[in-house]
Parts: sequence; C-alpha cells; structure tokens
Amino acid sequence: MKSPYCLTRRSRDCLKLATLLVCGLLSTASQGDDDLFGVNLRLMPDSLAAAKEPTKLSPAARESLTAEVQYLDNYRQKVGVFHPSLAPMQQRVAGLLAEAGDREAALKLYRAALHNMRINGGLNDLAQVPVLLEVMALVREAGDVAALRSWSDEILRLQGQGAQPYDELRLQGLADWLDRQIELLLTTSADSRWLLDTYERADDWREAICADEKWRGSWCRVATERVIALLYLVDYRIEPVVVTETRYSAYERESRFLGDWNQGPMEQKLLTLDSRVSSLGSAAIEQAMAIDDALSLIQLAADWAWYYNKRSVAAEHWATLTERGLSLSTAAPVPALLGSVRDPLLADTWAEVEVSALITAAGRVRDCSSTVLSASETITPSHVCRRLRTIRFRPAIDSDGKRVASTYEDRLLALRD
Repeated sequence: MKSPYCLTRRSRDCLKLATLLVCGLLSTASQGDDDLFGVNLRLMPDSLAAAKEPTKLSPAARESLTAEVQYLDNYRQKVGVFHPSLAPMQQRVAGLLAEAGDREAALKLYRAALHNMRINGGLNDLAQVPVLLEVMALVREAGDVAALRSWSDEILRLQGQGAQPYDELRLQGLADWLDRQIELLLTTSADSRWLLDTYERADDWREAICADEKWRGSWCRVATERVIALLYLVDYRIEPVVVTETRYSAYERESRFLGDWNQGPMEQKLLTLDSRVSSLGSAAIEQAMAIDDALSLIQLAADWAWYYNKRSVAAEHWATLTERGLSLSTAAPVPALLGSVRDPLLADTWAEVEVSALITAAGRVRDCSSTVLSASETITPSHVCRRLRTIRFRPAIDSDGKRVASTYEDRLLALRD
C-alpha cells in the first residue's frame, strides 16, 4: 500500500476528507446519536414553574403601593441612605413592586438594599443571601441567563467559594452553585469555555473532598454527582473542530507535522477533555463508590456505563441494584441525573406533553405517540417524538436480570429555544 505522502496534494485532501467522514460515521454509531435528557425534554416538576403574571392591582391597591413607595422615600430622606433600618423596608417594598410587575423598580430597590447591607454589615454579610435569592427569582422570570450567572457567583462569594478550611456552609454553597451552573449550562447561552472552567473547578473540589478524611463520607458523593453531570454536558456541548458537508462531524486529530496547527490552546484543551470523558467519569464514580455504597451512586455508575455502551458493566450494576431491592421493571431515560434540571422559564417556549412509546431491549424508542396538553405553536406531537427518539433509555430489566422491551408513558415538559 502506498504511503499517503506519495499522493498528490489534492488526493491527500480527498483521503483526509474521506477519513473524517468515516470517523464521523463511526462516532455517530458508537454514541448512538443521543441527546441529553433534559436539554429539549425534561421530567415534570412537582409544581409546574411559570412566569408570574403581574398582579392586576385595583385602584385602591395601586394607591396603597404608591403610598408605600412614597413613605419609603420620605423615610430614606429622614434617616439617610445608609441607616440600617432602611434595608428591610426596601426589600419588602421591592417584593411588592415585583408582584405588581414593575421589575425595574423592584430591582433598583433590591440593589439599594444590598448596598445598605454592605455598608452596615460588610461586604461578606450573609444577610445579603436571601435578598440575592429574591433578585435571582425576579431575573429568572425574565429569562436573563447572564444576570442569573452573575448573581449566583455573588452568592457563592458570600458563602466562602467552597474554599478550605471546609465547613457545611461552604460545601453546601458550592454544591448549590454547581447546581445553578449546570442548569444555566443547559441553555443556548452557554459556551465551551464557561463549561470547561466550571468542570475544572468542580473536579478540583471533588478530588479534594474525596481525599479529605473528615468530609468525604458525606460530601464525596455530592461532588461526584455534580462532576458527572458536567461530564455529560462536555460530551453534549463541545463543538467539533471540523464539520463535513454531509452533516456528520468529527474532530481533526492531526499531529503537528502532518499539516497546519490551527487549533488554539483552548480548543486543544477541550478536545483532550472530550476524548477522555468516558474514562474520567468512570474513575470518579469508582472512587466515590469505594467511599460510599449509596444506591444513587450505583445507579449513577449503571447509567454512565449504559450511556457509553459498556453493557456488561451496566448489567453488573443493575444486578446489584435489584439485589438491594430497587425495581428496574420500567424503562427510564439516561442520564436520569439531568432529567429535572432545566428551568422552562429559560427556554423560549415550552409546553406540557404526554408521551407513550415502546422502549426496546436496546433502549431505543419505537412507536412513539404524544399529546401536547398546553397551547404552543412551535411544539407539536411530531416535534416531541423526534426529540424523544434522540434520547437513550435504560431498558426494563426482568426478574432474571435480562433486558426486555416495555412501554414507557410519562408526562414531560417539551422545551424549545
């Protein structure tokens, strides 16, 4: 066989394109062309989130609110803008304005309350946290991802940024921050750099916690679950360097001496991370399971193995779960970890849907039917079924530990950006 270097430049380019196409086809086949559960569909929350409609104030109520605002203004002029008694009043009136639909006025008062707290209690006054949560609820209704990210970072700063020496407040604050990050990284506003920075911080935290004798028993599992969620997102989010005209995609993995080196350090870092996602996740889960044998970790390991086509490993974990009393007789979407994360308020539109499908023993969706329960012009039954077919499912497991086909019925939220 001739060496590629004996070919003309045009022939080498054609060979290179053909190789990329084959790699793209193999990659698609091995990954199953899966979509992450929770990106376009999500499980129904216990209470359906919805943007609050502004309260329709009666003339008397509007007059009362105006009087509240005027009283606050008069009180501020009387005691001064830095008086400590002013902040609770500003927070209360801001809440009233938010309920009435005056978001801008409410945010202005919330910011004034925060400034007052920082003057009187210091920059690290934890009394700011409840106010910041109210602010986040307000900007969430507006779907402002950038503002949510900024305020979330401020809460983390107040709670110690998860830095050592550890305590419950810092650890819980970092876990909550990562939950918010994962939620925001599921939106279209996210990018690979943001994801990489979040993953690196989370994994550093996981490594430190899982090596800490005092804290690993209660927090290694928590940290590992966040890291695995982020690795799922790495696999889903990072965009290929090369996209062929056939719509199949593959990363260009040339060595330096074979051609131009056009990829920057960030692209290389992302590329390296993406190529190691499966092994990194497996290693993190194994470390956590050596410390904690919780059912949730075994389920996490089973989902991870199934998602990456390690069927025998998944079967071993399913057997353990069954032995410990967990029923697997109904199919479930994988990864379950992200099934209820995304907030519909951060999507352009969403609708409540009912779905029914046959899940094969291989975890594939067949014979899908859906009903859209809430009015939506862009979300249709065919759209929902197309999205459902891109999701990998864990098939039902019978009493003998064998994978079997089963019916899947559920009520979901369909989201569209």
